[in-house]
Amino acid sequence: MTEYKRLNEFLDEKRIHSKELAEKLGLTNSAVSSIRSGRNHMSAETLKKLLDLYPELCANWLLRGEGSCKCARLTAPEIRKEEEAKDVEIAALKELMKSKDDIIELLRRLLKK
Repeated sequence: MTEYKRLNEFLDEKRIHSKELAEKLGLTNSAVSSIRSGRNHMSAETLKKLLDLYPELCANWLLRGEGSCKCARLTAPEIRKEEEAKDVEIAALKELMKSKDDIIELLRRLLKK
């Protein structure tokens, strides 16, 4: 399947009409029609705008046909939240490891007595 067919599949699934897409991308109706028919390829700028408009649209799928149509792309704040959550989890695991080491040391002392 070609890129324009994948684009049409995505747009049809989302029930997005060419006119609406043209308005959102700042393109003419004929430009969107040319892209959707495969006469013209999207420019890098148009692709960027499209991916910004529909963050669930997977660029790898659209351009190469690999993977799934929809992908979870995280925004910068979401990435920071995930990193912070991982940092908290790592700190908690380190604390558990320290506690485990303390318990092991206490048990060694008790066994020596």
